[in-house]
Amino acid sequence: MQDRFLIGKIFKGNEVAYGVFRPANEKDERGKEQGGQGWGHTEQLSTDTEVWKGHLEGTQSIGTVPVDHEGECHWGCIDIDTYKNFNHVHLIKSITRAKLPFVVCRSKSGGAHVYCFFKNAVKAKDLQKKLKQASALLGYKDVEIFPKQNKLLRGQTGNYVNAPYFNEKNCQRYALKLEDSGLKILSLEEFYAEYEEKALTKIDDLNVQTDIIFPKGPPCNNCIALNGCSEGGRNNFLFNCAVMLKRMHEESKEDWLMELRNINQKYIDTPLNEVELSRIYASVTGHMEHENRQVLGDNVELEEADNSNYHYLCKQEPMSSFCDRVTCMSRKFGVQRTTEEGDGYPVIASIDKVYDEPIFYYITFENGVVARMEADDIFEEKNWRKKVGLILDAKPPGLGAANFDDWMRTQMRDRMTHVQLPEGVGRYDRIKQSINDWFTGTGAGDDNTSLLKGSSWYDEKKKVIYFKYSDLYSALVSVKAIRETPKESSTLMDFLKRPAEGDNPGLGATQARLNIGGKTKFAWAIKEENLNLEQAELEPKEIIKEDPL
Repeated sequence: MQDRFLIGKIFKGNEVAYGVFRPANEKDERGKEQGGQGWGHTEQLSTDTEVWKGHLEGTQSIGTVPVDHEGECHWGCIDIDTYKNFNHVHLIKSITRAKLPFVVCRSKSGGAHVYCFFKNAVKAKDLQKKLKQASALLGYKDVEIFPKQNKLLRGQTGNYVNAPYFNEKNCQRYALKLEDSGLKILSLEEFYAEYEEKALTKIDDLNVQTDIIFPKGPPCNNCIALNGCSEGGRNNFLFNCAVMLKRMHEESKEDWLMELRNINQKYIDTPLNEVELSRIYASVTGHMEHENRQVLGDNVELEEADNSNYHYLCKQEPMSSFCDRVTCMSRKFGVQRTTEEGDGYPVIASIDKVYDEPIFYYITFENGVVARMEADDIFEEKNWRKKVGLILDAKPPGLGAANFDDWMRTQMRDRMTHVQLPEGVGRYDRIKQSINDWFTGTGAGDDNTSLLKGSSWYDEKKKVIYFKYSDLYSALVSVKAIRETPKESSTLMDFLKRPAEGDNPGLGATQARLNIGGKTKFAWAIKEENLNLEQAELEPKEIIKEDPL
């Protein structure tokens, strides 16, 4: 027999607090009105049958917070609560086309709460990201997403969503599903069955696909097709689809008019007539600019500055509302952004992340050019554009900070490999070897007066090597062990002063005061044992890749 109070376990989140709503005319024992939102408290909400009994029987409506104090969730919600005469059938059809495992409930205001459930806890921040992608895919990218917090801090209650099935026998907040093209209202028991069918095991099971209808095509075309295109945007949408089909069949030279007709019939609320559809087909296949204007109007701004006369209408509605520029650029049949000179945005073939001190990257571009880059070069768009411009002789167009971050994140996720350097060949190992070479070679002095002549001095009694920092720095620059920059000087000083023991050892250098010729002089001192001077000379096996700069 089904546990009537399974609802508590389904909406598990903040276990010690829950939202309540009191009518405006409700008063406390002092006669003061207590209307509005408030909070109730319990020891473990998911198993508190008294609280849930009051909710199901209509005594007290409660709201639940999806995230807990560990930053984990068992459910999330897309809250579509700002629409009058909301079309639940349209929403559920879009969810079905997108193959999303969501459960739709009518909200208190008549909108929709779109739930995603998990049998095991998932990280709140991961669920937020997925639900934002899904809400945009369904055409509701500006609505509220729950959980709102990544983690509840001590004493924090969070933001709650009104739970369904308040006053179960006569409720207005119920789950819905399609049945014979109409809506079926689910009983509480049927909702439990829907939960068992739709609940996921882990976050990766929630797969939000933006190319489910037109594989490798622009996200906007896919999103509009999922949601259906209204009469006001159908010309622009079909033109955009025609451009996509043209590109998809560029190599095969196959005719795609029937595919365009199918899109018109399947995804347009009120399909275009054959004459208008044929005009769009002719304008794209014929590359006739005047025909484009005849179809779209003179005020339409075309995207892409290439040499063809058919373009995606990225800046026009309904496409602009669904635009995901970064993802589109990565698609085979997506938009091909260009600069005024006609050079495309750089295509990255691979990224090698090399774990040296500091970490650096080798970027291999599609044309075979390899460039070494520091972290700031790939995480700051301004630096990236400048560096790539110098390497490829064409500065990439600006994407904007948010789009650039998304684009680079995608590149690193899909194309990056991790390179661990063999022990003894890291950058600090090479610097240390160059220091050893100077102390035992050209920089070796005979006595303490050598410090006045630009050399080092080895005190055999104390087994300590003394030197001046400026002399060592100049020597390392001359053999190209380091570069002559403030940053490199700081790196060297840090390595010298860092303790010789630990996970990230340095040379343990300390400042010393010496009497040289009757005068006090300051120098740096390193114990012989920290330098391993008796070790065989290291032969660095550095990864060699050409840096065009």
